[in-house]
Amino acid sequence: MIYLKKTFLMGILILVVGLIVLAVGLPIGYSEAPLEMSEWRVTWFRIFSAPTEIVPIDTVGIAVNETTLPASFDFIMSDLDFAPYTGSMDEIGLMAKTEVYVPSDGKVRFELGSDDGSALFLDGEIVIDNWGLHAYQPMSKVVSLEKGVHTLEIWWFEWHGSAVLSFKMDEKVTSSDPLYGRVVGGAIVIAGLAVMIVFRPERKK
Repeated sequence: MIYLKKTFLMGILILVVGLIVLAVGLPIGYSEAPLEMSEWRVTWFRIFSAPTEIVPIDTVGIAVNETTLPASFDFIMSDLDFAPYTGSMDEIGLMAKTEVYVPSDGKVRFELGSDDGSALFLDGEIVIDNWGLHAYQPMSKVVSLEKGVHTLEIWWFEWHGSAVLSFKMDEKVTSSDPLYGRVVGGAIVIAGLAVMIVFRPERKK
């Protein structure tokens, strides 16, 4: 009898936990949705000095070309890749912009690598600061984005030596999904009810 009572009480506890999870909808699962990106619009520069602080490239150089590059969530350019656009592999820079459509609220990981300096902006706010004179180094950050269209912009410059620019971002936005929590909560409630029914103590006559 004592065993039945303890098990019955355990069933009540399981039921309560299930009801809490069901009500709150704990985001223990996640879903992914593909992003959409427009082509990159790029202005290329020959620069007169290496900027020590993050400034628009057009404040330290002169535009020599304007092109577009295919929409890409993952690219890397180095040395000879820049020459057709700038006529040089040193004392150059670019400012590139694109738009990304995010179908649902969620998180996206960005990575920006460069030799020399670079910066990534999201809707006008800096996300990754990889500025300065340095060898190639990648930096990354996970950002929470709201559903809708967002603007990405890259500023990059190369003074002397090797020239590298790389960019990578998730092609899907990852969103927590409370539905999973509710499904689990419902299962816990059913389990609690089952325990209570099976181990319900008999009433004394």
